[in-house]
Amino acid sequence: MLEGEIEAIQKKMKRLLREKDDDAEFFSSKIRQLKRQLKDANLEKGELTEQVERLENQKQRQERFYKDKMGMTIDGKSTFGQTAGTNGELCSEVNIIARRIEFLEEQSD
Repeated sequence: MLEGEIEAIQKKMKRLLREKDDDAEFFSSKIRQLKRQLKDANLEKGELTEQVERLENQKQRQERFYKDKMGMTIDGKSTFGQTAGTNGELCSEVNIIARRIEFLEEQSD
């Protein structure tokens, strides 16, 4: 009777050890998978960061070009005509309109 209980306990211990090994293998493979996913996500983040920087630089170049060609002031909110005051306002607005027409003509060519 004691031998039967010992044998049952030994079988149970072997089964538990196999399950423990199976669980350890499962978690180990899961950890490897998550590390690969993290590495891929970090690479994608780096690529997206570079893309954002390129787009920001492109945006700044386009804003400078627009300001130069379209008569915008440095503050980016008003045209020279709006900042000129009452005496030069009409002349400034005419100059801005002329610049815009030239710009549009260049773009249409």
